[in-house]
Amino acid sequence: MSYQKLQWVVQKNLTQAASYQAIYLACQDIGIDFFGFILKPFAAEAPEYPKEKQPIFYGSTSLMNQVHPNPGLFFHPTHFSMENYLQHYADKMLNHGASLTNFAQLIKEDYPADKLLFIRPDADSKSFSGTVMSFSEIRSWVQKLGVENSAQSVTTRTPIIVGEAFHIKEEWRLWIVNKKVVAASQYAFEHQLVKKEGCPKEVIDFAEQVCLSYVPEAIFVMDICRCGEDYYIVECGCMNSAGFYAADIGAIVTAVSDFIANASS
Repeated sequence: MSYQKLQWVVQKNLTQAASYQAIYLACQDIGIDFFGFILKPFAAEAPEYPKEKQPIFYGSTSLMNQVHPNPGLFFHPTHFSMENYLQHYADKMLNHGASLTNFAQLIKEDYPADKLLFIRPDADSKSFSGTVMSFSEIRSWVQKLGVENSAQSVTTRTPIIVGEAFHIKEEWRLWIVNKKVVAASQYAFEHQLVKKEGCPKEVIDFAEQVCLSYVPEAIFVMDICRCGEDYYIVECGCMNSAGFYAADIGAIVTAVSDFIANASS
């Protein structure tokens, strides 16, 4: 495989040091150029990097917004949204009965104060983490949002997904390239952070089966959980900014580089 026209462009700040080093070493192992940079906080423009070769980006969600669109970025805002996943994956989604709303509308609902609800942003913006809260806790949080302005990442008008709270046993993140799982890592067990490389074969089979019907991008990550004895999609995400947990970074770098090299040859 020839990587002469490619390079990995990796953000050093906000990327875990071990992950940054692993990407660098993986690039050395397969003979592909590596360029590291520091993204200035609140920078309005994309970072400077060598333009002679096609980049494969890795970094923060801020970086993704700055370099979009780009052939080295596998991201589109409407593709990476819960509304889109629910439309295409239907009952394969954990929250397939959830609704799209916003905080202003949600707090008008007539739920009991102790009703537990799962809430998360519709977008892949990481403006806040998906969580389970009681209805009274949600109302208190919304009241603390304060005066809304464009600088706030979360407002009462932020599109959110609201659904039932489920007891999730285990969760894994899978890296998918051209509808095939190339790496995986467990990241939670009984709601506790557990990082462990790999996943059961049944999880891989489930992911590759649902990918036959739809994928948001040719390269992406899919988070899958076990709820009871069944597997469900929690969400998908942009590969270029997804955390690695205990996944084989070398396998990811090689698979992504191979796919892009073949596509551009």
